Amino acid sequence: MRNPINIRFTAPLLAAALAFIPGVRALAQADAPAPSTSSAPLRPADQASAASTYAAMLKRVQQGDMTVNFRTFRLAAALMSPHDDPVATASMKEQGERATFKRLMDAGSTQEALDAANRALDRNYASLAGHLNAVLACNKLNKPAEAAVHRKILNALLDSIQRSGDGKSPETAWFVVTISEEYIFLATRLSLQRTQQGLVRKDGHVYDELEVLDPKTGQKQKVWFNTDVDMNLYRPAAPRTPEAKAKFERALQLYLKEQSLTALPLIQDLSAGDPEDATLQMVLADCLEFKAGTNVSAAESLALLKQARDAAVRARQLGDNSQRLNELLARLDTPEPRPRKFSEIVEADQAMKDGEQALGTGDYDAALKAYTAALSFDPKLYTAAMYAGEMYFRKKDPASAADWFTKAVGLNPGNPVVYRHWGDELMLAGRPAEARDKYIEAVITLPVPQSWSALANWAKRTNHQLSPPRIDRPPVPDQAQPTGSDSMTTSDDGRSAWKSYSAVRAAWRQSVFAEKYPAEKDYRHTLEEEAAALTSVALALNSQKPLHLDPQLAALSELKDAGLVEAWILLSGADAWIAQDYAGYREKHRLQLRTYIEKYVIRPAFSVNSR
Repeated sequence: MRNPINIRFTAPLLAAALAFIPGVRALAQADAPAPSTSSAPLRPADQASAASTYAAMLKRVQQGDMTVNFRTFRLAAALMSPHDDPVATASMKEQGERATFKRLMDAGSTQEALDAANRALDRNYASLAGHLNAVLACNKLNKPAEAAVHRKILNALLDSIQRSGDGKSPETAWFVVTISEEYIFLATRLSLQRTQQGLVRKDGHVYDELEVLDPKTGQKQKVWFNTDVDMNLYRPAAPRTPEAKAKFERALQLYLKEQSLTALPLIQDLSAGDPEDATLQMVLADCLEFKAGTNVSAAESLALLKQARDAAVRARQLGDNSQRLNELLARLDTPEPRPRKFSEIVEADQAMKDGEQALGTGDYDAALKAYTAALSFDPKLYTAAMYAGEMYFRKKDPASAADWFTKAVGLNPGNPVVYRHWGDELMLAGRPAEARDKYIEAVITLPVPQSWSALANWAKRTNHQLSPPRIDRPPVPDQAQPTGSDSMTTSDDGRSAWKSYSAVRAAWRQSVFAEKYPAEKDYRHTLEEEAAALTSVALALNSQKPLHLDPQLAALSELKDAGLVEAWILLSGADAWIAQDYAGYREKHRLQLRTYIEKYVIRPAFSVNSR
């Protein structure tokens, strides 16, 4: 079954994840404990491979890319450390760094403690201990922005541990690479206290069996962590043979062309021989789900969906945190996954399955014929028109493709899926500027994560990034404050203008909302209120004329002058209440929304300028 974001658009990301670079790919594919019991020193080639993988991921993480496989990132960092020197292992280094940090914090040398945490992160940016220490020091030094960066990465690292298992048995143990990861995970993610700990060897692996206490309930339980890396038993899998590489490359190309039925036997064979490859498991899940939506029996479809769910869950355990896998799991990870039904009209539903069957084997003509037949049976079936448009792109007929995609939009104008598919096909046709327009339309139509993800993928492919202006707004007091209040320190960078924001917001809570929205019983934060509050700040800045304008306030002033304050609020600063006003604003202001995205969100990659 196909997804709202055409998987072929992520081809470069998949190729990077599977890295045919000697050694690097071996590390990426072996992202889980290996059954080796060897205690021989790690080969220099493996350490070099780990260092190369770590360096590539470090660059992405420091640029704000949170789509990396954080499990692989942690593993690469640990494998770089010497394992033949007991005092130089990753665990020993972290323990020493943690002791230094604690000593400085206890002495009241908080800035020195932060410096120590940053030095530890310079050595290993995948260290949970390093980021946790940095958060603690930043909080004490009142550096919320810096703390937020470390907290975001810390949570991603913790997520990669939590997704690796459930900790209930050796077979489902959480996968850690250092001792401190166990203790930080227990304390910060599970709020459990360690009472006893023992080492258990089983089936060629080594586990920490911990007895832990829940301080809230007083209950005790056992949890398990796989410690192969720390015990020097982990070994990256051997690189693929030339024959296996060729098979993989062919399978990937078929999959990226959505010839999933032809690719499936190859993927199944590859994943059976390499069950610890996260990306192979994700691709396997996708192909199995696709087959479940073709001409198979209801019983076979259900069995395929359950197999797909197992593969998707395994991909998540192995560290895949891609948007694609998130979408798969949203559909598959349910108690009773159900076969897809394209239409309530039997003839249309069967025609769509015929089309999927043909597409899965690369027969675009037969697929096109089936999709157009489906639309004739069910004239409201927008997916039939959309898939027909895709087939015309495959047949190198972009004009006809555009006609069919336009028809699909007309059948379902409020659904961004059509625009995302349209953009994907334009990217494949080598027309990135036109693709950008479609992805922007998807965001405007409905700014959900899938729409933003499609635009972000386009940005990566075209050397751009999505970086909306950052405007941190102050908390709102319950009572209105006079604009001349000293509640904010006067400064020469304009920040005192935020007093106007707080005053306007408080006034709305007290009385303005009830006056403006008499039909709504309870107060809610509206677009009109937020726009009035932010505009008041911009007007106050015009009166103050500060000498050195704060960059965030400069961005706000620019947005106000451009008439795009509401667009910023709705697309970059909305809460759940304000989101209720989006459809009404979009109806009359699509141009403003597009202008905001084009001029203030999409930026050249690696730009040193900030708004």
